[in-house]
Amino acid sequence: VVAAVLCQAGYEVVVIDAGPLGYDKSRCAQAVLEAGPELVGVFVSWATQGGDRVFLETLHQEGVSCPIVAFGVSTRFMHEALGAADYLLEGEPELAFVALCERLLRGSGVPERVVSPAALGVAGYDTQGLLSDLNALPFPAWDPLPVERYPFLSVLSSRGCEERCRWCPYVVAQGRRFRACSPERVVAELREIVRRYHPRRVVFRDPAFAQQRARVEAICQGILAERSLKPGKNLLWECESYPEHLDGALLALMHRAGCVGVKVGLETTDAGVLYREDRVREESDVAGYLNRVVALSQECARLGIACRLFVLVGLPGQTLDSARETAAFVRGLPADSLAVKVFKPYPGIRTKARVPGEDEIRAQSEVLEDVARAIHERPRRQVPRWRRALGRLWGKGRR
Repeated sequence: VVAAVLCQAGYEVVVIDAGPLGYDKSRCAQAVLEAGPELVGVFVSWATQGGDRVFLETLHQEGVSCPIVAFGVSTRFMHEALGAADYLLEGEPELAFVALCERLLRGSGVPERVVSPAALGVAGYDTQGLLSDLNALPFPAWDPLPVERYPFLSVLSSRGCEERCRWCPYVVAQGRRFRACSPERVVAELREIVRRYHPRRVVFRDPAFAQQRARVEAICQGILAERSLKPGKNLLWECESYPEHLDGALLALMHRAGCVGVKVGLETTDAGVLYREDRVREESDVAGYLNRVVALSQECARLGIACRLFVLVGLPGQTLDSARETAAFVRGLPADSLAVKVFKPYPGIRTKARVPGEDEIRAQSEVLEDVARAIHERPRRQVPRWRRALGRLWGKGRR
């Protein structure tokens, strides 16, 4: 989207994807030099800060002499690691980056090395440096990227999450206020992506796609009403949300609109951890939460939607016994995959208990990875041909 905003402002933009270059820092730096830039922007993140630091240093070593700007919502936590950058742009960068470019390239000056939307006087931001109106952004500029290599294209239709989970880095980056594009804007972006790029799949990268049920219903109805979108044929999509946000009726509508996968963060079945770290409001709510996960996985299986579960190991206060309990729970679900992630105490996260040691985390991982392998080796479920055909007819309104 940063590139799209720059193009709208009349700049010539070159986007370099490190993937096709083998993530080789020297090759990437040479690609930058070959582009002959007047300014270089490097997207950075907390999770990749080691590689980001090395790449920024390599740009200088290879002879890049124009201003180098590091941007991304994690820059506020990474001042030391990004010492090789000339400028650090904090906050969501889409509108602020073009304002910084204008100042640097026109010689009007920047007040400090570390800048924010407020310091640049950019409208459309709140006091945290987060965008107020996502509808004001243009569609992402995919043209400069090798989209034919990608297994999917992504859509970010909302940001922020109103849930209270203490372990989640999403809210550190995007805030606790749910901000969303309108359903009409989302359908228009899908139409544009399908028309121009013919992706194999579209993945919504929203932390809580179904936070607002009415919005999701409107998106699905908009897809079904759009003649150029053919769910199940030229449009297959996946999303991520909380178990509490999804039920049978909504999943059925999403499926008719082309949804083929749902990512759900179970995280753990440990009642103490779920309550202490504010995943549930009361410890007595844990049973209902787990029942919702069971029902969700069963409803996905019935509809032919891939249910992709995620669990965390190394959560504050988590034990090997609770990991075994989680493993036994997941083993009985008709899930299509299980992803095991290690909890990382990102800056801004405020948990209440001690994080387990490395040996304990390794043991927890082994228990849950065994289940992940077992799920992966299950025979794949085949959705009956008559059910797929019926879904297509339903999607066309032929009820």
